[in-house]
Amino acid sequence: AIIAQHGLDFIVELVAEQNANTSDITDLYTENHIFGHKFPSQTIFAHPGRNIALIVETVIKNYILYKTGQDAGQTLIGRQQQYL
Repeated sequence: AIIAQHGLDFIVELVAEQNANTSDITDLYTENHIFGHKFPSQTIFAHPGRNIALIVETVIKNYILYKTGQDAGQTLIGRQQQYL
């Protein structure tokens, strides 16, 4: 299917990284400037053998939560602290 026009909301940048000790996802959102517009973006380090589709899906879902004021990372930390 082809979409003639669609808005750009978020940029996922895939970077080849051979170091297996590097985290898959950067912590902070950055902004990319394209034709005078700012777009939020996040870098993913693509290691060989990783499920990039699942990682990209997780990044997008986390960004959607972030836009609505929720922080999935802080929620997870809070739940872990309750059980300790």
